[in-house]
Amino acid sequence: MPYKIDYSTKLNEEQLQAVMHHEGPCLVIAGAGTGKTTTLVYRVARLIEDGVKASSILFLTFTRKAAENMHVRCGKMLDERCKMINANTFHGFALSELKHYAIYTGYKKDFTVIDESDAADMISL
Repeated sequence: MPYKIDYSTKLNEEQLQAVMHHEGPCLVIAGAGTGKTTTLVYRVARLIEDGVKASSILFLTFTRKAAENMHVRCGKMLDERCKMINANTFHGFALSELKHYAIYTGYKKDFTVIDESDAADMISL
């Protein structure tokens, strides 16, 4: 299948191997600054080029800034389909799932989560 992106010229050998991996999940372990985010962005682009619906892809990271960065980078290299990717933080995604399934746990959908500072304030009251 011809791809819009020439992955072999954009990535090193290890990154290309992870991006082109087709059989199930792919674990990428690497140090800081080695291109993990680049690898993830290109892998998602390749999945979309292979016909995976962007709306079924979930990008999770530790910060909102990083999630937005991955979302934008993928869109710039491919096309508007990337707007449908769910890019979120681990905490944000977990909270949305908890709220979605709150009814099954006895909580209301509009519950809130307090941070460490608020919890300390409540204890000291």
